[in-house]
Amino acid sequence: KLRTTDTIGLLQHGFGIILLNVADDSALRVADRVKSHLGQVVMPRDSRADINHFIVSVGGACFPRDGQTEAALLTHASQCLDAARRRGGNRVLYHPNEL
Repeated sequence: KLRTTDTIGLLQHGFGIILLNVADDSALRVADRVKSHLGQVVMPRDSRADINHFIVSVGGACFPRDGQTEAALLTHASQCLDAARRRGGNRVLYHPNEL
């Protein structure tokens, strides 16, 4: 459930972004819930696809800890996302020590 202070958007190539006005630990819980809910969505079976559900990887960044600019925050989140995907996907990476 989005609040009026939250923003959601779609970037290129199927990447989405959610901007939350919350503390670090709350953002991690929200990311886990988003991943969990999307993972429960069942898509119609396609003969070309081996799976019929979403595998969700999430990379997070926190202002000001992970960057002071939009570019720095997106870079950090992208690095976390790439690390989550390299580790097999279907996970949330948010803190630098998880990279």
